[in-house]
Amino acid sequence: MNIESSTAQDHTIDDNLDPDLPLAEEKRRLFWDIYLGEKWYSLITGLPSSLSVDSETLIYTVLPSPTSFFSLNSSDGTEGADSSSIASLYLHEAMEKLESNDVMIDLNSYTSSILLLTMTEKIVKWCKVFLNTAKLEDISLPEAITNMQSKIDDISNKVSRFESNVLYFDMDTGPLLRLLISMTKNVLYHSMLIKLSCVFENNLKTDPTGSNIDEQHRMFFTNCLYLVSGTTSEVFSQIIETGPVEEVGFEVYMAQINCLKSLYQCAAFFKQFGSILVLDRSIESRLNALIARYLQQVNEQNPHTKKSNSRCARLMKVMIHWSEMLRSQPGLISFFDTFI
Repeated sequence: MNIESSTAQDHTIDDNLDPDLPLAEEKRRLFWDIYLGEKWYSLITGLPSSLSVDSETLIYTVLPSPTSFFSLNSSDGTEGADSSSIASLYLHEAMEKLESNDVMIDLNSYTSSILLLTMTEKIVKWCKVFLNTAKLEDISLPEAITNMQSKIDDISNKVSRFESNVLYFDMDTGPLLRLLISMTKNVLYHSMLIKLSCVFENNLKTDPTGSNIDEQHRMFFTNCLYLVSGTTSEVFSQIIETGPVEEVGFEVYMAQINCLKSLYQCAAFFKQFGSILVLDRSIESRLNALIARYLQQVNEQNPHTKKSNSRCARLMKVMIHWSEMLRSQPGLISFFDTFI
């Protein structure tokens, strides 16, 4: 892509871009376009991000400038680089403001997506550390439920504050951003559910009836599973109507894959523990029906694509494999595994 010939129309993620962006701003937005695509791919595939931001790694490219500041620039855009640099923050500065619940002036949808995907990555990292380091004997203790609920409340409050911050200045925030906010919360719930499922599997080895499963653990697991199942089903029902798999935008396609992984994971939990925990089978039926509906939809679209590496071909291959695991080995399904 030729940066100098790039126009504001290329950056459709923003809602109200000025048609005469300064060159420096276009260069920055090209970088952040790459950043967003890389974050989406990492989130969906489970592969590590190559552009992670932490206490030891910072990105010294400022965030996209708030659009309203461009009206103060000269007509030829020569003053744009300086004024927009002053108006913009670095990513780590913006994240610090979010952590302290500071209001960020004139936050647009483009910057909101960058911040939310960065926040989601941090949550995913915490979840993976939790899954790999938390000991099952500690999770089995009654107080573990209190600790997990506190973590859920803490992150949910941060995400809710972020959403309020975004909507305060950007009433045109797209449905995709709202979808990502919902997905971010589900990531946390899935880590808790997976860890508790390991505790239940250990309990069932000593007592196949499950009578030795603590009641608090039962209730927490059931409530989380119902919540994630309901949210995922509702969102997935909407996004699969956005158009054929081969034609939807990259972000929508990635959102579909994320929701599909969540559907499989929830259905696997119902398959494993439905009878023992006396789970609502009607919810399980809806999950399975959505998976079957999407599989049929992709299968019908597949003959129209001639390439073996098309989205439909790849999805068919993976869904057939995961559907077989759901039938025969549901315990092998993990939301955090690579899907595509």
